[in-house]
Amino acid sequence: MAPCAHVCRMGCIPKPRSSRLCPNGGVPLRRGADYARPIPSDSRNVIDRAERTLRDVFRLDAFRPGQAAVVEAMLSGRDVLSVAPTGSGKSISYWVPAVVEGGLTMVVSPLIALMKDQVDRLTDCGVAATFINSSVEPSEQRERLRRAIAGDYRLLFLAPERLGRPGFMDRLAELRIRRIVVDEAHCISTWGHDFRPDYRLLSAAIAACGRPPVAGFTATATPPVRTDIASSLGLRDPFISVSGFNRPALTLVVIRCRGERAKRDRLRILLGTSGQQALVYVGTVSAAEELAAELGVACYHGRQAADVRRRIQDDFTAGRTKVVVATSAFGMGVDIAGIRRV
Repeated sequence: MAPCAHVCRMGCIPKPRSSRLCPNGGVPLRRGADYARPIPSDSRNVIDRAERTLRDVFRLDAFRPGQAAVVEAMLSGRDVLSVAPTGSGKSISYWVPAVVEGGLTMVVSPLIALMKDQVDRLTDCGVAATFINSSVEPSEQRERLRRAIAGDYRLLFLAPERLGRPGFMDRLAELRIRRIVVDEAHCISTWGHDFRPDYRLLSAAIAACGRPPVAGFTATATPPVRTDIASSLGLRDPFISVSGFNRPALTLVVIRCRGERAKRDRLRILLGTSGQQALVYVGTVSAAEELAAELGVACYHGRQAADVRRRIQDDFTAGRTKVVVATSAFGMGVDIAGIRRV
């Protein structure tokens, strides 16, 4: 079985560096060694447990650069903001603490495809995890929430829109949440390119949970966005990890085409010569349906029925489907080892 981790399969992980947020109205942050607050005397034992969990549960030999420092900060109870490229293993940085410490980690994630991908991989590794979103029938949502309150899960994934549902905020205190993780944290920032108003409900949700440690993870955050994330989430003396974005194992190519017809002809040639899995992203639902029909391949977008999206994602993940035309509803963070072209 392939390693169960959200990491780059091409071995391209940039070296992390410390970072300071803009001080103008933001959260004061320290650099370098000053990040490390005193760690309990049993910290070595905690880190040893984290490394054993990495090996025994997730079947990985060692942490990748930048991961261990984030895991250590989370296990010492610190708030965290981690900025690292897609595929660099951000999710393993909160999976391991969730398993080591026990209790319930609530993960707020904006895309159904990403939630399903993570829960599938965690379940394959024997970690109790689930999600609650619009793809789940209301009766099953209530059952999953009941089981989360009963302590049956280590990780619970929610869409930010869930926080705005009547009465849901009142249920959060019943969950006894050990830690809150905000995935795609740039969505909370009005300075970001993908602002989602429902992310602004997070500050109230954090308070409703009794203010447990909070961690934000994103691949996209300029210094002003990082400041806005830290301020909006109310991060307290957070540990900041910012990795570079150079990905030498990836090749970026721009092909000039004259018009839409030439673009599609070129795309057909590219897809026909590789014989490998590929994702084709388009900007609208209508474009996805039209192009998928023309190419005779699968289509994925947010307006499809939940069972249709689930089947398409399962087939693509298992390698039964080679090409999917998708909108951004099919998140770029999904962990599918066979993808070679996007």
